[in-house]
Amino acid sequence: MVSVKCQSNKLEEILSKNLPSTTGFRGFENLGPYTPSNFAGRGMKHAAPVEYASKNIRVNAIDPTSVETPIGKAFLESMPDKELTKAVVTASNALPGLPQPCEVVSACFFLLSYEARYITGHTLPVDAGALSRIAGEA
Repeated sequence: MVSVKCQSNKLEEILSKNLPSTTGFRGFENLGPYTPSNFAGRGMKHAAPVEYASKNIRVNAIDPTSVETPIGKAFLESMPDKELTKAVVTASNALPGLPQPCEVVSACFFLLSYEARYITGHTLPVDAGALSRIAGEA
């Protein structure tokens, strides 16, 4: 497994703009418009591997939980009760805290590696166990 040290704001920027999230697996309160777009993304992730396999192109996805990116930090800072908001956001994860962008990048590197050459058509949740929790349970 590749280990990545995050020292680049560019990685955080890429992650915050180009990855879907665990809302592609289940709905979350107050994320009405965001959730269906992620479900649509999952549909594309299921169709693309079938379309491109004959060209030896693998298609996989990473769906993270909330990640400590600049957008995530700005969101927390914009809330009236920052501590309560952070507690609510992190409570959806089974593991404590929020993943760092470099932890999501490590999962991407794995899917791009030789070891993953026969993995296609899958979504890897980097979710700190969030999808293991029952909806609404904290």
